[in-house]
Amino acid sequence: MTKIETYARLEKVRIQVPDVQEPPPKRWSNCLRVGNLVFISGMVGYDSNRKIVGPGDALAQCRRAFQNIRALIEASGGTMDNIVRTTVWLTDIRHRPALLQAREEAFRDTENLPTVTLVGGVSLAHDELMVEIDAMGWLPD
Repeated sequence: MTKIETYARLEKVRIQVPDVQEPPPKRWSNCLRVGNLVFISGMVGYDSNRKIVGPGDALAQCRRAFQNIRALIEASGGTMDNIVRTTVWLTDIRHRPALLQAREEAFRDTENLPTVTLVGGVSLAHDELMVEIDAMGWLPD
């Protein structure tokens, strides 16, 4: 069997955790594991009841987004050190210091931080949301 045939046979596994509320059915998955790869949808400052954490507080919302990412990567069998890529959307680029602080708290291995694309000045799904972060992870065999 070739590598291409092997990858074509990999099953998508939906990862769910109680602390990260799933979107309504048939909209999207918060997290999928496909082989050694983990794909995490954009996480925001929602708690487990889908209430906004820290309205007006970019640091609190960044911390919660990373907490949600941590819960999903751990449920997938990894740690935050397995995150290899992130994309961050900020409603205001002036929230960047809060993002950097929360990111530093979230990732222990500061020598090998995940790649990041940062976009500022965006509108998010709710007016009180200030940040959204998606992530991709790689789990070793």
